[in-house]
Amino acid sequence: MGVLSHSVVEQYERAFWLLERVVQAFNEEEWLADDGACEPPVRQALHAVEGMDFYLGVKPHGFQWGKRLGGEEDAEPPKPTQEELLTYASEVLEKARGSLSSATDEAMRALNTFPWSGAVVLDRHFYNLRHAHAHIGELNMLLRLKGKAITDWR
Repeated sequence: MGVLSHSVVEQYERAFWLLERVVQAFNEEEWLADDGACEPPVRQALHAVEGMDFYLGVKPHGFQWGKRLGGEEDAEPPKPTQEELLTYASEVLEKARGSLSSATDEAMRALNTFPWSGAVVLDRHFYNLRHAHAHIGELNMLLRLKGKAITDWR
């Protein structure tokens, strides 16, 4: 593992650590609640995890959104329980660790197959983490609106 991939893995671990705490801060009713102002927590969290799964792939074609949790193409996205979502998140974190475990610094500078996210593979990981943190931030905002303490960063 190169220096760059080691740092990126550490950032994925921190993102998943934060996501886990935010997801667990909602009770079951809040987790599914749709107030119409923004996507419910279940959807925000699922999109964050699926997005990370998608961008950890090697190419942008063929990913089936919602399929991992039983969703069907062109159907309403699934609404996993918090436990199901966190199980999926753990799998995606392992995917990150596995795909980056043998990545050299040279591999991180290779041409990116998701060109809208940046020129090189390292850019894609930065993009992926920024996207995930945007949704984790939205989840924290929903917690704050419910009068709950937001999760600290590490």
